[in-house]
Amino acid sequence: MIYTLMAGSGDVSDSLQRILSELFQVAESEVDIAPRDTDWDVRNSHASVTCDIDKLEGDLRWEFWIYASGSVPVQPTEGAVAIFLARSINVPVFFPGDSVIPSLYGVATPQGRLSRAILEEPEESDDIVVAELEVPMMEFPGAVIHELSSAAGNWSPEG
Repeated sequence: MIYTLMAGSGDVSDSLQRILSELFQVAESEVDIAPRDTDWDVRNSHASVTCDIDKLEGDLRWEFWIYASGSVPVQPTEGAVAIFLARSINVPVFFPGDSVIPSLYGVATPQGRLSRAILEEPEESDDIVVAELEVPMMEFPGAVIHELSSAAGNWSPEG
């Protein structure tokens, strides 16, 4: 299964291997983590969980592409992975929402709550901006807070 997540300003470099090992219930040696542009020749080709990391600009600082092979004993939903990561690194973690509305994302808080958000990428920059949230988050003081049910339709971050 493939998971695509984005997170705020936490520092994940030292703990991500342990976090993913716990989440997917595999040994740390079974987890390969590297910057997105790393050559596959230097990666652990036998890892059952791989994670590519990319630095972002704007409100969100990290993007993660996590792949859990079929041999991994636990295959959680994207929302469950976001909650686990948010609790572990103590920052909100975003994941793609309804594919019909590309700017709609689910967001997991460090307290374990799931809600919805609208992300924007202004044309004049590469920054990702958290434009709208359903619940206030001090990390994103510029976001408009309101119910997103009209924008989200039937999509819920709980699945």
